[in-house]
Amino acid sequence: MKTHYSFLRILTGADLAIRRLPVMRAESDRPGPVVWLTACMHGEEVGGMALIHDLFNRLRKNGLHKGQIYSFPLMNPWGFETMGRNVHPTQEDLNRCFPGNPHGTLAERMAQKVFDAILDTGPSLVLDLHHDWVRSVPYGLLDPWHDKLSRTAWEESRQWLSHCDMLQVSDHETISGSLTHNLLARGIPALTFELGESFRINEPQIRFGVEVVWKILERLGMVDPMPNPPRPPLPRPCDGRLLEYAGGPVTAEAGIIRYQVLPGEIVRKNQPIARIYNSFGKQLKTLKAPAKAVVLGYRDYAMVFPGMPVMAFGLIKD
Repeated sequence: MKTHYSFLRILTGADLAIRRLPVMRAESDRPGPVVWLTACMHGEEVGGMALIHDLFNRLRKNGLHKGQIYSFPLMNPWGFETMGRNVHPTQEDLNRCFPGNPHGTLAERMAQKVFDAILDTGPSLVLDLHHDWVRSVPYGLLDPWHDKLSRTAWEESRQWLSHCDMLQVSDHETISGSLTHNLLARGIPALTFELGESFRINEPQIRFGVEVVWKILERLGMVDPMPNPPRPPLPRPCDGRLLEYAGGPVTAEAGIIRYQVLPGEIVRKNQPIARIYNSFGKQLKTLKAPAKAVVLGYRDYAMVFPGMPVMAFGLIKD
């Protein structure tokens, strides 16, 4: 196996500095599947970069039997440098700009270069690594079915998700500018992995993410199995089910919020999940679960304002 490190040039700045994205590649001497990993699309979601580093370290030790693994470990260097979600100079969300435009905005030009680089390799599967709120659990996210997507690629993505030992969630909205949506529209299987908290590297969550990716590579015949990979306990009613993503409830008051449940817990419909208080400690509101669901995560801050969603759920449907 050989590893290669290179750069994808994005643009030349006003100071004539060349901005570019790092590219990592592991290549076997035998043909086989092509798998892509993309990370740090949003600058504060840094854990995926660490996951890719750890995965490549393991590949160097254990080898790659066939095929190629590519990665963009740092897709949004401007966001990373400012610890912000967006492409900082233009405040654009890169994951709303695919498939890109070579004559468009800064983020659209970045998206076009990234998208074309991925397509040029003929990928078998693309895994887009993201992170959620600070208090959140890892889960795999499948784009909702849309008639503009390839049914074959979507079904194959659903099948890959079913093999992952993690919560399996179907998104609640179609994001036409996302990387995964545009890959699925072109017949390329793609999944999003939400791997826990943003801003810092949560080592247990990163180790878990490496094992999930490794199991996929193992199923593709690209690597040897690893003994006794860690598997977090999944809530029993969710094991193997495809949950439906739901945000909410949305607050109508301003105050401090105190949560009554933890990420990963199963809640029943109308169960109290949080309470909002004013600065004198008077309770203003009790928030309740919208349905039977798994708590995927909740807000990073104790202060809430009217109109803010405070939690994310994976709805458990009978």
